[in-house]
Amino acid sequence: MIATEDVNVSEGVAVCRACGKVWRLSELARSVEDEAADCAAGREPPAGCQVIDHGNQTVIVASARTWSAWGLAAATVFWNSILSIFLLMAGGALYTHLVGPLPSWYPIGGSTPVNVNGTSTTVATMSLGAAIFLCVFMTPFALVGAGLIGYTLHAMFGRVEVTLRGSEAWVFTGIGRIGWRRPFNPAKVTTVQVKNSILEVNGEPHRMVVITADKDVKLGMFLPDTRRLWLAGVLRKVLLNP
Repeated sequence: MIATEDVNVSEGVAVCRACGKVWRLSELARSVEDEAADCAAGREPPAGCQVIDHGNQTVIVASARTWSAWGLAAATVFWNSILSIFLLMAGGALYTHLVGPLPSWYPIGGSTPVNVNGTSTTVATMSLGAAIFLCVFMTPFALVGAGLIGYTLHAMFGRVEVTLRGSEAWVFTGIGRIGWRRPFNPAKVTTVQVKNSILEVNGEPHRMVVITADKDVKLGMFLPDTRRLWLAGVLRKVLLNP
């Protein structure tokens, strides 16, 4: 037990008289998942994870690849195939109303050929108002489809990288060279924890790693559980106990 007078809140530390050690307050308020992360960091890295020491910098890599991505890919193809039919119908009708007859290569007709007084012409199969309504109505479904494509690609080819280079550090999430890079100050890191994200699947929140420094950096939301725990444990080891 640590006495109240042995706690320095302003410095964020406490002295344990029994062992004579100084502890960060964040280290004293550890969850079961934090303990599991530290244990994972002490074992062999999971498949797809590694720590690369380049001398002048250290790169911690966790792959997002998983076999379940192939099932997700099938669902993504199905969703976007159905979606594309409605979008092509709406696009064809808009083109017919605003531009003219559709090109011969367009896969879905937005107009119907008719004969008026011996002259061949075309009329739109959908009114302009209906075409605009369909475009607006399908917008959220198109956003879901785009999100599924991005999620699937990340689950098949993506990775999370944390690079530490002296007084600089940054997190990269993406595929190849394409992705999202977020810098943070490694000297100001106070905690590395696994927390709930705002994203839920079947009523269960996705877990993520949160680095608290000069700002909160959230990462690893779509990593498999074993890789996320390993990443959290390694980050805590190198950032809090360098």
